[in-house]
Amino acid sequence: MPRFFRPFFEDLFEDVWEPLERIRIEFPKAERIFSPTCDVYEKGENVVIRCQIPGVKPEEVDIEVREDSVVIKGERKEEKEIKKENYYHKESAYGSFYRTLPLPVTVKSDKAQAEFEDGILKITIPKIAPAKKVKVVKVKAKKK
Repeated sequence: MPRFFRPFFEDLFEDVWEPLERIRIEFPKAERIFSPTCDVYEKGENVVIRCQIPGVKPEEVDIEVREDSVVIKGERKEEKEIKKENYYHKESAYGSFYRTLPLPVTVKSDKAQAEFEDGILKITIPKIAPAKKVKVVKVKAKKK
């Protein structure tokens, strides 16, 4: 393709992208970082966390529930090794993952439940009910 047909940004960044592409090809064993996507939301009296972790076995996931956060860790293992030259394009990421998700409210960590279905991890944790309204008591000075 003639140079004048290339988009402007390709010309501008060609000097940057070409060396980066060579590095990627020269070092094919560089691992991608696997970080599952997670949603945190409230549903009724619970906080619910949904994480997409396809290809991970439930027994390979560890969950720590604290009053103010949840830690999810595990590993997605590559089932078999395929030589790089057989790929046309590869975006799948494998390896260990570790996520700490802050919670918007205080929860009852000892009541947490987790289930796994179709590559989706769902953690349900009851919220601690907010304290009842506080009554303010005014101090009266005693007359002498």
